[in-house]
Amino acid sequence: PLVDPAENWAALQLRLWGDDETAAAALWQQWQQHPLSRKLGNGLRWLLPLGAGQGMARMSTPAPVLLTPPPQDLSNWPALLAEWQKAGFPLGLEIDGRVAALEPPPAADFYSLDATAARALPIRQLLRLRQTAPLLLHNVQTRTDFQWGCRNQCPLLDTVYLLTHGNASDKPDLTRMRLLKLLSLVAQDADTRVIEEVFRHEPKLSYSLMRLVNSAGVGARGKISNFGQAITLLGRRQLQRWLQLLIYANPNNSNQANPLLLQAALRGKLLELAAARLPDATPALCDEASMTGIFSLLDVLLNLSMAQILEQLPLEPPVSEALLQREGRLGPLLAAAEAMEHLDFTGAAALLESLGLDGSAWLEMQLQALDWVSQINLVD
Repeated sequence: PLVDPAENWAALQLRLWGDDETAAAALWQQWQQHPLSRKLGNGLRWLLPLGAGQGMARMSTPAPVLLTPPPQDLSNWPALLAEWQKAGFPLGLEIDGRVAALEPPPAADFYSLDATAARALPIRQLLRLRQTAPLLLHNVQTRTDFQWGCRNQCPLLDTVYLLTHGNASDKPDLTRMRLLKLLSLVAQDADTRVIEEVFRHEPKLSYSLMRLVNSAGVGARGKISNFGQAITLLGRRQLQRWLQLLIYANPNNSNQANPLLLQAALRGKLLELAAARLPDATPALCDEASMTGIFSLLDVLLNLSMAQILEQLPLEPPVSEALLQREGRLGPLLAAAEAMEHLDFTGAAALLESLGLDGSAWLEMQLQALDWVSQINLVD
């Protein structure tokens, strides 16, 4: 997912492992034929990879935006870009130093730049690019990079910075102990009345829970208006899932979701789907996989080490082993998801192979997880 300056999901980008142009065309065709390709994301823009020298023969209908890197030889590139644009393809160009120096810059719907490289560009080149097309900033490693992109009017930015300690944008107004107490109650399957008592003393949490469970992602038939009703309609198992996510909810009850909530939800759903494909899959293992994915960003949210968090948050061994050492039954799944987020496709592929999962299965699970998370809506 890519976010806008308000940190709302604004686009979905498919990344390709390697530079094989045939593989890029095959991925494009697979996306085009997938039933979720138009439905997923409630109208979010899609960005798809295209090889630098790839022609139009394999293309039948335009994708939302095609991203292409510059070829080694730029001499024939303008003609190829004109061919794509004449066919009606919205086009995003990956910008390197050679392209940034071109006068005038090549026409495009988007320019995609590495955050570090963009910040190092001469201001004259940066302004010329920005005046020609909107800037998509990738490899946004820190919140400083994100803020720089916002100041420079970049409408799309990647979310790597969310995964780094000290980069969470929203600080909970509950104390860390209060958060950990609630998580501990949920993890230990405490009596509902005990958990309900916490919510009675924290009206902001109650309000956030109601908004969360009434989102499209829950699928409840009627509107849930109180905590007891949430238990009755959702069941204890699903309620625990939403309570886990609630830890990430914006404490000020604004209509903007904490971007960490969506990232945690995405990890949780992806690991749940992956665990269901393992030979020894059980409902309990899938629940533990979901919890592992959701809790895997608690250290970022709370700015504590995972060891410190787990001292106060007793979890089942498969979950704690995965969170602390990336070991046990679920550790490789979490490590594969993290490798994929950091574009370490070689490492992710090795981990998936060890689990008996291939790239096609993982892509399908990613699409399903993205579809589910994109339906979570906290806007009243």
